[in-house]
Amino acid sequence: MATVSESLEEAVGHLSGFVMPVQPELLSDVRAVFPDTELMSELLIEDPALCLSVLRLNSLDDPQLCQNSIRRALEELGAERISAMINAVMLIMAKKNEFHHSAFENYWETNRKLTSLMAEIARQLNIPLVEEAQCVGILHDIGIPFLWKKHPDYFDLIKCHKDKPLIHVENELFNCDHATIGFYVAKGLHLSHMVCNVIRYHHMSEEFLDHQNVLDEDSLLLLALLKLAENIVEQHADTTHETDPAEWGRIGRSTLHVLGLAESDYKDLSAMFRAL
Repeated sequence: MATVSESLEEAVGHLSGFVMPVQPELLSDVRAVFPDTELMSELLIEDPALCLSVLRLNSLDDPQLCQNSIRRALEELGAERISAMINAVMLIMAKKNEFHHSAFENYWETNRKLTSLMAEIARQLNIPLVEEAQCVGILHDIGIPFLWKKHPDYFDLIKCHKDKPLIHVENELFNCDHATIGFYVAKGLHLSHMVCNVIRYHHMSEEFLDHQNVLDEDSLLLLALLKLAENIVEQHADTTHETDPAEWGRIGRSTLHVLGLAESDYKDLSAMFRAL
């Protein structure tokens, strides 16, 4: 069994050059509940960068592993390695002076709410994809930090083009977009095909929701869960970036159809969000 110092050295080696902005308060909170893996998991699953680090470390243990569950990856790693990973993240971020990024506060909050709501809707509808829904919720915009790392003025530039779809703006400005980057990150981590599909196509939802035989059933369900959760969150909170206000008008009916919901069900779920 590796010692704590060896685990820290291993984690630093794997994460160097890979660490993205992490919610500073979560790092301390996770350390405070060590070694309770259940409590550690509940906290870690609220942060995209930490989830990404967990999945990356777990995939290095078994490169052929198809990962669907962040919680299962956390269980596989165990409390000691998770703690070492947290220490490594703190060490690397301290060296780079990257403990606080105000531009990401909304990004973190939006992803946290989406993840919680997607999982809860899946439970309410008895859709057996709760863990996949959590994965999609927390990681669907994971390409944004990668773009920000390369283009530090990313958020300022995006704000100047609110009248255009986000991925169109990204391709015009950077010759790539966060959905495509996120797809390749997810593929590299051996996430399941359905999670990878939703990350790749979540800004092309109209095409797939209107032609429901293109994607497999599970991918379509996850995509519909994401779009429903996005719409509900946008009604009650600020979002990471300016979204197309007319999108729900185009995809709402087909989204509800995929999930087997009536308009009254949609209103009930929207009301439920206030309690999350």
